[in-house]
Amino acid sequence: MSLRFICLSDMISIMQPTYLPWAGYFNLIYRSDHFVFLDDVKVEKSSWHVRNRVLENGNVVFLTLNIKGSRLNLINEVIIDENSQWRKKHIIRLRQAYAKTQYGNSVIELLSPIYEDKNIVSLSQLNQTIIKSIMVRLGIDTKVYLSSELNIDGKRSERLLAICNHFSETHYLSPEGSRDYITEDGVLEENKITVEYQSYTPAIYSQYRTSEFFSHLSIIDVISNIGWEKTFDYIKG
Repeated sequence: MSLRFICLSDMISIMQPTYLPWAGYFNLIYRSDHFVFLDDVKVEKSSWHVRNRVLENGNVVFLTLNIKGSRLNLINEVIIDENSQWRKKHIIRLRQAYAKTQYGNSVIELLSPIYEDKNIVSLSQLNQTIIKSIMVRLGIDTKVYLSSELNIDGKRSERLLAICNHFSETHYLSPEGSRDYITEDGVLEENKITVEYQSYTPAIYSQYRTSEFFSHLSIIDVISNIGWEKTFDYIKG
């Protein structure tokens, strides 16, 4: 049974759709009334857009998607390279990593139909589908949008401001990694947008086949080891 919650905040957050994101990504969504997938910015081939980390037999390994296109392509323009047999390889790797964990099979059951869906060919579509499916299973009902459908221009903080204004939001929840450029630009502050920087420290939990704790892995690792209900509490921080 999935959990439900009432979002008591009045804020917006904006992030690129990343692959199998970590728990902090879902904490950002959970705390927001509106969450915008920033899908019309340039893809970064060595970034979390196309890869993430899981734990296999006590070792951290990367699951990476091979994509077609150049570094000039936007995230929503990028197609995943089918010649890499990513569908088969990634689900096999996830089974090897988590099938023997207490809750791993429930994660694999959620992801398998997504990987098998041949209609999912773009990077943005895949990442969004995975994120939304996990949100539903956890019971997170934050409203989700695509920046590419908002007809909004601008760079850096100017685009953030335009998106906040589109939703008439004056409270922006930002990842800590964006603090420097938001502070440098000063655009949000000048336009009376209150910026709160996410403070999320992932707690230690018992991981499969290791006595050492590996932090900031994909949320798949969290769910596989502690289950859906405890993961919901975990992402709340």
